[in-house]
Amino acid sequence: MACKDWLTNKVDRSVTGKVARQQTQGEIQLPLSDCGVVALDYRGRSGIATAIGHAPQAALASAEKGSVLAVSESLTNLVWAPLAHGLGGVSLSANWMWPCRSQAGEDARLYKAVEALSDFCCSLGINVPTGKDSLSMTQQYPNNQKVIAPGTVIVSSGAEVSDVRKVVSPVLVNDKNSSLYYIDFSFDDQRLGGSAFAQSLAMWRRRANCYQPRIFCRLLQCHSRTD
Repeated sequence: MACKDWLTNKVDRSVTGKVARQQTQGEIQLPLSDCGVVALDYRGRSGIATAIGHAPQAALASAEKGSVLAVSESLTNLVWAPLAHGLGGVSLSANWMWPCRSQAGEDARLYKAVEALSDFCCSLGINVPTGKDSLSMTQQYPNNQKVIAPGTVIVSSGAEVSDVRKVVSPVLVNDKNSSLYYIDFSFDDQRLGGSAFAQSLAMWRRRANCYQPRIFCRLLQCHSRTD
């Protein structure tokens, strides 16, 4: 996996003085924060939280499941901030990146992916008022070799936060009196569609039912396991 230091450390992470949750966390700045949070002003406690989610590997096995997982990851990253209006106050933005041009079958997969995301968000009562698309994610070389990107959607979520001081961190707390909990949000089997293990066995296309989001949580710390 490529190092992301160039992205998380290249800019002033406290610009404006309203940044309440920076990219990296803890004493050695190692874990990446589940969500970003900014305060609305310098004296109040209200703020805005934002998070992202994507599941391109799962989308290779099932375009529909990949869309649902992208939304799920974005939400399970966002909920560790105290949302002022619950899920009803969350808005999403969907960035569709798909190799539709001159690639047989991708238009149909994109349609199914968009439909699945729409149905899932409607069932949750969450709106998707904005987004964008890049539907020509294909590279053609002079030797006629064609490389296509996996169809995926990047879901950004945002919501009002009631208190920017109460965002739960992904940093593990070394406290012998605390407890470690595993919270299952999916109530489903641990499926392997799109996983590295399934790909290593050349089984990823046969596992259409992709793994569902789970939560790895501690009383003083939390983190989504959807990656």
